Amino acid sequence: GWIEYLDKDLMELCEKDGHYYGLPRESYKMGLACNAELFKKAGLVDENGVPKFPQTWEELGETAKIIKEKTGQAGFVLPTINNCGGWHFMNIAWAYGTEFMKQNDDGTWTATFDSPECVAALQFVKDLKWKYNALPDNALIDQPEMQKLFAVDQGAMYLTSGPDVYLTQTYGMPFDRWSFTKMPAGPKGRYALMGGKTWMFSPEATYEQIDACLKWLGIANGYK
Repeated sequence: GWIEYLDKDLMELCEKDGHYYGLPRESYKMGLACNAELFKKAGLVDENGVPKFPQTWEELGETAKIIKEKTGQAGFVLPTINNCGGWHFMNIAWAYGTEFMKQNDDGTWTATFDSPECVAALQFVKDLKWKYNALPDNALIDQPEMQKLFAVDQGAMYLTSGPDVYLTQTYGMPFDRWSFTKMPAGPKGRYALMGGKTWMFSPEATYEQIDACLKWLGIANGYK
């Protein structure tokens, strides 16, 4: 009875040949976080105080430029170190048409991101720095630093997988300064990286063992 309550797209990742080998534990899809206070100071909110979200990556560049000019704070925060740079850049690269790999006839894979599309995406990142002057002065940014800059009103936008407790619990950011929207679109469309975790079960487990596991997970996660 669990399957009917779970996302069908996520369940497909746990299925093979009509059999399920696990259950989604948690999942996320990347989006864009906007600091409503900095958008307000830059005059980029509607009559209800909601940020005017950029719909494309080029619009994001222009929006970030205005915020930097009007407030003196970084319009966009892009992490670069500790495994964050590539994770965030993939969203931009996909939107510009980058294909990171292809499968060969023999089943092996070849990296294919040395392409004009990836160069165009990298050029956009370069433009964020030198054309739009929208990035923080410090280029060495990891995820905690990115969150800090956003929470203390020193960064107006960043890519995220959802609301983070660090913003409020560590830095005391008021809830009414958070705004989230979908990923901006690029020349090839709107793309967002997904990720998550699964509970996996041994294919050798008996029905009774699997039933016990499901009951334990239900109790452990507060379900009834």
